[in-house]
Amino acid sequence: MYIARIAKIVMVACLALFCLLVVFSSLHDYQTNFLFVKNLMSMETTFPGNKLMYRAITTPELWHATFAIVIFGEALAGLLFLVGAYFFFGLGTRLERFSIVRRAGRLRERLSPTSSASCSSWSLRVGSSSCGSPRHGTVRRLPFASPSP
Repeated sequence: MYIARIAKIVMVACLALFCLLVVFSSLHDYQTNFLFVKNLMSMETTFPGNKLMYRAITTPELWHATFAIVIFGEALAGLLFLVGAYFFFGLGTRLERFSIVRRAGRLRERLSPTSSASCSSWSLRVGSSSCGSPRHGTVRRLPFASPSP
């Protein structure tokens, strides 16, 4: 149990480190990484007479904007991995974790019409005749289910 948890924490922390190193590399050596984005978007290395060249993007502003979005996405992923490792390791207090779980439960209750619709579509795929929430002790019979004898 503990070994699996430690392995998961190390994996998430390493993913965070990797993402943040990629962000550092992209910012530190901007021009080299930018040339890759430019080459990719302008389709410079395709074979001659390619009929798909109409979709090549040759605007430098779009190259820079795309690279900025990529860097932002990498940074966001790294920060989210860090937050995940932080909470998974248990550095957050028990009260914080409880309040997060409690808020998620409230959100689930507010979305009950959505969850019941997804529950009925799930039961169609699985072939179940009823679907309910064990938390509330209710079972909803689906109108298209075969009647019980």
